[in-house]
Formats: sequence, structure tokens, C-alpha cells
Amino acid sequence: MHDYLRPVNWKRWLTQFVVMWFISLKVPRIVAGVPFILLLAAIASGYVLVISDSGSFRNRLLDRQLTQARLRDDYQTERLILRRKLNTNPDSRQLKLELARAFESTGELEEAVRLMRSLAFPTGTITGTETVDSGAPAAEANDNDAKGGDVRAARWLVQTQFVSKSWNELDGPQRRELGALLRRINDSSPNDLAMKQLYVDYLMKSQQYPEALEVLDSLTVVSPLFGVQAAFLAKSIGNAELTTRYAQRALEKLNEMIANEPKDLQSAAAAAQCLILLDRHQQAFEST
Repeated sequence: MHDYLRPVNWKRWLTQFVVMWFISLKVPRIVAGVPFILLLAAIASGYVLVISDSGSFRNRLLDRQLTQARLRDDYQTERLILRRKLNTNPDSRQLKLELARAFESTGELEEAVRLMRSLAFPTGTITGTETVDSGAPAAEANDNDAKGGDVRAARWLVQTQFVSKSWNELDGPQRRELGALLRRINDSSPNDLAMKQLYVDYLMKSQQYPEALEVLDSLTVVSPLFGVQAAFLAKSIGNAELTTRYAQRALEKLNEMIANEPKDLQSAAAAAQCLILLDRHQQAFEST
């Protein structure tokens, strides 16, 4: 009885059955059946090829339709095609980004914001009862929420939802969302000067002065004027050591610029400010 429960025995018995079945066939019958066997093999191969290529054929067709819709500025059709493509590839960030922009083009800003937020905060939870102009919920966002988020979506949200608003127009959740977005952009695109300046402005208005000083210090390679700004900020928070360090460093670079361009009045004025910060008032007066 135990022999019937052993898989090895079943494998041996099946092998023996197949071998004996082929041996029992008569040669004329085998030869006569060869065309039929070849036909079945060809049909099976063709079916496998059609099945394997159907997905790529459908995608190529959708890509052509998408290109034609964009050439006609047919955003409704573009949106429909992108939804179909997302059904087969729901994790595609690129498709979600394109769909959000299609929503923006058709005036459906609420849907665009919702999609962009899902891209910018892939692991974060978007909660809150406050609303922005689009009617979408503001985010109770933090730094961890934006980690791994799509930087393109983060930049779009900053430009469309925050740049046109003053600091006083933003409530608490919106300010936290803005901070998380700007940090994400700053971490992934450190050379984006425009966003970096927005980030500094955010840090200063939210009174995160040490972080603002770090960003300003990183910007001194772009222009020593940021170093002057960092020195003034350090002085305003009572850090004499950092005030001296930033002012001295900025002054050295400004003097080099003035030596190369003596008529640069902006650099001369900034150098005078550095001298004042360094308590070298007589030199500042003489330089002006």
C-alpha cells in the first residue's frame, strides 16, 4: 500500500507507460500521423507567439493614439488613453505624472493635485480637513513622507500650489507640506538655485535658522552675496562666531570680484556690509 503513495514510483510507472505506448505503435501509423503532429505543433507555436506579442502590440497601438491625441491637443482622449495604459502598468510614475498633467490641461486641478501628491508622498499619509484653492485636502506632511517621492511632482506642487501664495495665506498643514516638498527637492536637486532660494525663504519664515544657515552656506559657491546674507542671519540670532566666519569668507570672495571688476557697485556695497559685520567700520566708510 505504501508503494502507491511514493511519488518516485508514480514517476517510474508513468515513464514506463509512455515508453511502452510508443513501442506498441505501428510504423505506418506513425508516418501517416507526422503531418498532423507538425500541424498541431505549428498551431501551438503560433498561438504562443500571438499571446506573447499581444501586450506589446496593444501598447504600441496606445502609444500611437496617445501621440496623435497630443498633436491635436485632445486632452480628453489623452486622459482616456493614459488611464488604459495605467490599468496594465499601475505602478508607473511616468504615466501618473502624464495623467496629472492631462488633468491640469482639462482644468481638473483637484485630480491633478491628488495624483501629484500621491507621487510626491508615496509612503506618507495625506490627511487633514483644510483645503487649498483646488478643493483638495492639505497634507499633514513631514520629511519622512516625501522620502523617495517623485521630485517632478514635488516641484509641480510647489509651483502650482504655493509660489503664488504669501506665508500668511498658508495654514499649519500647508506649511508643513511645503517644507517637506522643498526638502525633497533640495536633497535630490542641490543645484536647483530657484528652489534652493525658496527653501531658504521657507526656513527663515518658519524660524529654522540653523538649517537656513546651512543652505545659505552651500549657496556661497554660487555667489558670495549669499554668504553676506548668512552672516546677517547669524548676527540676528546672536551667533558671533558664525557671523565672523561667514562675513570673512564672503569678504575674501567679494574682494576678488572687485579686483577683477572695480566698477561692480553691488560687490562693493556687499563688501562694505561685511566690514561692518566684522566691526571694521572705518574701512567700510573708506570703501564707500
